[in-house]
Amino acid sequence: MSERRCACRGVSGRARTVLLVVVAAAAAVGLAAFAWPDVWRDWLAGGQDKGAEERPPPRVELATAVTRNIAEQVPATGTLESPESITVTVEVNGRVVDLGFSEGQAVARGQMLVELDRASERARLAEARAQHTEAELALARQTTLAERELAADARVDSARAALATAAAAVEVAREALGERRVIAPFAGVAGARLVSRGAFVTPGQAITTLSITSPLDVAFDAPAATLPHIDDTVQVELASTAYPGERFEAELSFIAPALDRATRTLPLEATLDNRDGRLKPGMLMEVTLILGRRDALTVPEAALVTRGPAAYVYVVDEDLIGHRRSVTPGIRRDGWVEIVDGLGAGARVVEAGLQRLRDGQKVRPATAQRAPAPAGEGG
Repeated sequence: MSERRCACRGVSGRARTVLLVVVAAAAAVGLAAFAWPDVWRDWLAGGQDKGAEERPPPRVELATAVTRNIAEQVPATGTLESPESITVTVEVNGRVVDLGFSEGQAVARGQMLVELDRASERARLAEARAQHTEAELALARQTTLAERELAADARVDSARAALATAAAAVEVAREALGERRVIAPFAGVAGARLVSRGAFVTPGQAITTLSITSPLDVAFDAPAATLPHIDDTVQVELASTAYPGERFEAELSFIAPALDRATRTLPLEATLDNRDGRLKPGMLMEVTLILGRRDALTVPEAALVTRGPAAYVYVVDEDLIGHRRSVTPGIRRDGWVEIVDGLGAGARVVEAGLQRLRDGQKVRPATAQRAPAPAGEGG
């Protein structure tokens, strides 16, 4: 009985040993598959039947690396502003008898905007003019008498002073009458009407606004690094979400003499023509500064594969073999990416079908190769 128990224990120990060996082998295979995935994939491919080896190459779409003349661009955001904008107010008390503008309509320089009751001021001006006339006659009489030596020179001087006083009174009355009318100081567009005819207004009360809407200014900031490239030849383009796909050209009109101390950026201002009136003061604009142009080698953005800091493309040779090639990408814009290093002009790269492609694998172009974009395209 004891011999049988010992034999059983021996068999159990051997089974445990075999089990441990199997587990260790499985763990080693799993570790190898994790550490060397390419080797593992090739090993599995080698173990497949001959039918798998005879499968057709994957279909891919090809594109050609082309040279574009691109713009060196600096993006910014800005706000449209009117170069001249005021709040129209009155300077004196009075009742509104007339309004010479319509809301949102163009106003000419010198056009009457609002008129207050002027009856009292007209009467004062008429009185001052009458006194001025009387003073002129008095001076004439005293001058005649003095010439005949019938009046002293002092009387002539007194009459002359009275005439000057009367003339000043006429000017004061005329100014008081003029204050009853508010005249547009420049041509622009009137805003909302804030008073009605018959309303009594007080000094400083707002009547409307007056703004120049053509041209318009846009104020924005540029990074300090662009300072060596900023001058009056820099091109400025504007875009707004209100008009998708449209670009508005502007001209750089102001370069600040110093950087903003808070942001360390350079304040700039550009002016654009707005004759059609589509753009309005206060609109947020996307600003693009075009500092210059240069030639750059580009490929479709879809052809670039990134893995962390590494980037590569698949280049297809004359034998339709795809080769993975490391590249250095540059700027990205409008569906294409610049290749700074690692690729030459005219190279054929895989644009679609990258998921099924391995380095050194033969490919089949799915469609005709896409024609390169014209030189100079790409903004």
